[in-house]
Amino acid sequence: MEKAKHVIKLGVVEGRHEMPVSCYVYNKIIDVTDIDELYERAHNNIIYIGGWHTLNARIWVGATATCDGYAPHECILHLYVSGLTVALIAVINACKTLGLEVVLYHYSKDTDSYYSQQVL
Repeated sequence: MEKAKHVIKLGVVEGRHEMPVSCYVYNKIIDVTDIDELYERAHNNIIYIGGWHTLNARIWVGATATCDGYAPHECILHLYVSGLTVALIAVINACKTLGLEVVLYHYSKDTDSYYSQQVL
């Protein structure tokens, strides 16, 4: 039986839309054309939010990663999308680098709810 993954819920950009999350990858974006900066911020913020900024040191001393004791490959990110595609792709790329599985949640005006889309 496969072990259930630990769920992390994040929104992409704070303040763009109301979302059922308490934490966001970006608090604001100043330059949407700075792709490298968007990726680096996403990568660093996800590592920090997950508590994995000390992961390498923890591996060497035999301890587990943080994020309630789960390593990135043991987690799944439920990412609530704000419609800013360039930021979304930066987050997906950062998650891929980290080995973090992602499920996107898109808002439907018709049903006033979110529907999921798994990133392969």
